[in-house]
Amino acid sequence: MATISFTSCARFSIVSASFALLLGCSGSSETTRPEATQSVAIVDLDAVAQRLGRIEVMNEKIGKQGAEYDRQLNEFQAQLQASFDAKMREFGQSPTDQQKRALALLAKQSNIRYAQAKQNAVAALRQYRTRLIAEFHEEAKPYALQVANSRGMSMVIPKNQMLFLSYDSQLEITDAVAAAMPKAQAVSEPNQAERTPAPNNRPLSRTAQNSFPTGESQLR
Repeated sequence: MATISFTSCARFSIVSASFALLLGCSGSSETTRPEATQSVAIVDLDAVAQRLGRIEVMNEKIGKQGAEYDRQLNEFQAQLQASFDAKMREFGQSPTDQQKRALALLAKQSNIRYAQAKQNAVAALRQYRTRLIAEFHEEAKPYALQVANSRGMSMVIPKNQMLFLSYDSQLEITDAVAAAMPKAQAVSEPNQAERTPAPNNRPLSRTAQNSFPTGESQLR
């Protein structure tokens, strides 16, 4: 059973399908300001995250999480191999045809379980990546809207070359948003909740039928 490394999955861009939505707009219940023009502001979230050091921090977090999943997979692989070796010792040097079939079945089942564990780990790392992007998205919203409102704009959308043919540079608020938001802080070790993606946070078990935790959501 071959191992898999997830640390190479770390690099990514802030711009994703999750940012194809509006960052926010002024609530209809607010009193309309005379100076409001109802125009749209544009913010480059990639540029904001890059200037604040957030992309580097998120990549580092994903790398640490991937290393943890590597550790869990290696542990699970060792458990499966130990179980198979124990069964071989039990059958001895000259297993019967029935015992050989049992060993072949056990090997097949072990490979299936390990393959599923790898799939679960890949999905879990993608979910973790999505969560980090979503957290930055939510953090940026109030800053972007505050800057936009201060300029008489009521809506903010993320910059995306696929959506815009051209636009007035006066609509862009990227520099102001980057200046308003706090810079990245040092990365700490993943906490227990981050180490194990399963909702119940149970560790790997030798006797569990599905020993690797499953994921929670999806990525584009």
